[in-house]
Amino acid sequence: MEKIFIYIASCKEPYLAQTIKSAISNATNPDRLYFSVFNTVLSEEDYITDKEILGMPPQKLFLVEARSPEPLGIGMSRMVASLLQNVEADYALQIDAHMIFDKDWDSKLIKNYKIVEQISKKPVITCLPVPWSASQNSPSFPLLYGKHKVNPYDFDSESEELTKALGFKLSNHLPGVNFTDIDWRPEVLTAKDISWSDSSDYIEVNGVHASNMFFKFSDIRNLLHDPQNKFEGDQLNYTFRLLSRGYTLYSFKNPIFMAQDKFDFEGELFEKKYDWRHNNQRGLIHFDDFYQINIQNNIFNGKEYGYWGAPNKEGLEVAKNKMKVWRYYPDHGK
Repeated sequence: MEKIFIYIASCKEPYLAQTIKSAISNATNPDRLYFSVFNTVLSEEDYITDKEILGMPPQKLFLVEARSPEPLGIGMSRMVASLLQNVEADYALQIDAHMIFDKDWDSKLIKNYKIVEQISKKPVITCLPVPWSASQNSPSFPLLYGKHKVNPYDFDSESEELTKALGFKLSNHLPGVNFTDIDWRPEVLTAKDISWSDSSDYIEVNGVHASNMFFKFSDIRNLLHDPQNKFEGDQLNYTFRLLSRGYTLYSFKNPIFMAQDKFDFEGELFEKKYDWRHNNQRGLIHFDDFYQINIQNNIFNGKEYGYWGAPNKEGLEVAKNKMKVWRYYPDHGK
């Protein structure tokens, strides 16, 4: 049986337990799943209290909860989570702490990987997730597109009931993961739907969506989570480091991953309530957009080869040609 190592970074994430239980209940074979969670605790309410999660045997869940005066940022948190390895697995899945999984997602992902493995030596599967919203009246049943109730523990994107309720087949309206230059900074992903056909199950893309990345477990050290990535720029940096090391990125139209929408029912950003990426600027982490961009500028322009940057000049040029975001970095023409 092929095993999947799933690692999750969390802080101020009210749907962490739901994410783990959704993965288990919607899997074809839950026995193949092994979890690691690094949960940053800022106050007593942040500790995991779900009895099902706490009752999981340690060989199935490697859980570390670290008390901290402030958030540690996604780079550091994901790096620690990826190192809490409780199994020698076949595959690894980086996932956010507010996700809903599709029916049979595990068997679908493994099948998809074996397809692209035939055309690429180093594939990574990633997708732009479908947003779900927290329901004020029925928190146990999230809302798809703000109005359609879904059960996170029994979600089938291919069901006739869901297709009828939406008026279209969900898997035929998935956006691709590609960087674009429609905004003032390159950390923008296209939301344009892909015109999927019956014979087109996947496409090559030029961007990683950090909420979900599926790859060979043996490649886990090459994902290169950078502790200096507090929040902004993580997807750019993941993409750059993977492309410069010969990886090829793919999006499939199945399985579907759903992620909590950034906006609540009042239209306010959830970051104002549950923003574990930023800090109160006391010292552990100094979050600053321009600081992050300066780091990227050095990496993307070959000023920092090696572990954090491109492995060499050849890899740097490959990533440049595929990503197409270089006008944002003033040294790109030098």
